[in-house]
Amino acid sequence: MKIVLDGMGGDFAPKVNVDGAIDALREYADMETVLVGPQEPYESVKDRLTVVDAPEVITTEEHPVMALRRKKQSTFNVGMDLVRRKEAQAFVSAGSTGAVMAGSMFKIGRIKGIERPAIGALLPVPGRNMLLMDAGANTDCKPEW
Repeated sequence: MKIVLDGMGGDFAPKVNVDGAIDALREYADMETVLVGPQEPYESVKDRLTVVDAPEVITTEEHPVMALRRKKQSTFNVGMDLVRRKEAQAFVSAGSTGAVMAGSMFKIGRIKGIERPAIGALLPVPGRNMLLMDAGANTDCKPEW
């Protein structure tokens, strides 16, 4: 599986994102990672980790839709384009939730039968993994969503 990772999303980026990607590659032999972000911080990373230049960063302070429209070379746009073109199977970001939600709907699209996207959060449960869906994405929820 090839996963695109926003190298500039979240606190303490890009270091923690690169470190996390390398840890995941060591643990999962069948995984490839594509880091999107400004190339300079990643030049020393090799092996199954590909770097795609995305010099623009969308911050949590920006209006998500406007930032996606204005910053065509952002980590969000470049990464989601890779998924849309089927060059990767997933896009992950610890950055702007609004930009991830808007970008995923506009760039990648919805799965047939799904009306609204949901945020998934991993919960620490002893002995197994648990994924909580719709962890705050929609304040106005209906069962069919």
